[in-house]
Amino acid sequence: MHFLRDIDSIGQVKEYAVGLLVRLKTALPSRTRGSRVIRVNRKELEEFARGVHVGSTVYFSLNPLVRFINWKKLDSVFSLFSPWGRDRILDFGSGNGVMLPTMSDEFDTVVGIDLCTTAASRMSQAYRLRNVFLVAADGMELPFHDDSFDAVMATSTLEHFRDIEKAVAEIVRITKRGGLLFFLSPTENAFYRFGRWLFRYKKPVDHYHSAKDIEGVLEKYYTVELKRNFPSAFLPFLSIYRLGRFRVK
Repeated sequence: MHFLRDIDSIGQVKEYAVGLLVRLKTALPSRTRGSRVIRVNRKELEEFARGVHVGSTVYFSLNPLVRFINWKKLDSVFSLFSPWGRDRILDFGSGNGVMLPTMSDEFDTVVGIDLCTTAASRMSQAYRLRNVFLVAADGMELPFHDDSFDAVMATSTLEHFRDIEKAVAEIVRITKRGGLLFFLSPTENAFYRFGRWLFRYKKPVDHYHSAKDIEGVLEKYYTVELKRNFPSAFLPFLSIYRLGRFRVK
């Protein structure tokens, strides 16, 4: 409150906001000390995405704070992985494949799906991920048999589907009974919107749902095992993402 009383310019608002985001990193969860998602070099990611469309460019943003926040959100998802691992996982909306090296280490078989898999394929080839397979397809009609996967990861993906009920039903169909869903999606709250303004990122036209809306649908099909706010575990209004681990009923 002392800082707020002394603010006398927009420049100071931005300055304090950036400082707050950096301070919040101390509240970020991690599975074990030093345990985190395998980082991919910014320039490599930019090269993998050259000439093709990728859903998010934040992982090779020129702004180091933007990169830091987004890699840390993936660390939070990584902390949800079951310690004993799973046999076969689907990366639902694999995008430019930033999680593929980590998932390749954690699971026996990794399948990535997206409308365009070129960037993810370049990633997989560069890192020689022999247990990773990529499929270009529509997430509303998954080209897999029922009960094909032990787990599904959907990070920053489900908000892009207008018919969220159908998308979730498809994911449930191809997941084994008792299988897991690792979920992350933007809150779309005031703090998240402020962050977009601060870093000059416009809201994508295909962000149809907030995390709260998606969780309401997920809970029809899944038992909630764990839910968290990111980056602030205890202050939801200072969170920009919701994440969780859900088990098929």
